[in-house]
Amino acid sequence: MGMPSTVETYPQAPTQEEWATWHEWTDKRYARIMKHMEEFSEKHKEVPKQNFKQLYSDELARIRKASAPPAFFSAPDVVNSELNISLNVKKACEQDIQFAGFGRITFEWDASSFSASLWNSTLGTIIIKHYHSWAKGQPGNLWGETGCMEKIFDRWVQGQGKEMKRGGG
Repeated sequence: MGMPSTVETYPQAPTQEEWATWHEWTDKRYARIMKHMEEFSEKHKEVPKQNFKQLYSDELARIRKASAPPAFFSAPDVVNSELNISLNVKKACEQDIQFAGFGRITFEWDASSFSASLWNSTLGTIIIKHYHSWAKGQPGNLWGETGCMEKIFDRWVQGQGKEMKRGGG
């Protein structure tokens, strides 16, 4: 979890092809999972409700893991001596990002806000979840909830986008 030292080396915004791959994969994966779970429910309708809840949960976890996500290109490992976030946290975050159907970590740098970009809001939510989980265990942690993190991260992405435009990126 870290970024290149200069905006000139930031990853370019997602291409139309990346957008299409992400959108298509999430739609198809959702439809495939829902169809499977409907069939699973029908097949197991005689199972008592208490037992069925656990069966359903286990099957849902299994089928999610079985859905192979698109190829993912990991961001370079950037060590930040100020925060000292372990590479294990970064790798777990990247795994969730891949399972969400993204091919790499980048943003729509020119979006007016996270709410104006489904790509940014989805990707940002995953990153914040991992950062927040890490930050809660740090001494002097001031983060009680993720809401303020989302606002700060949103402003950061917008600011970096403005810097990239100024720098010609």
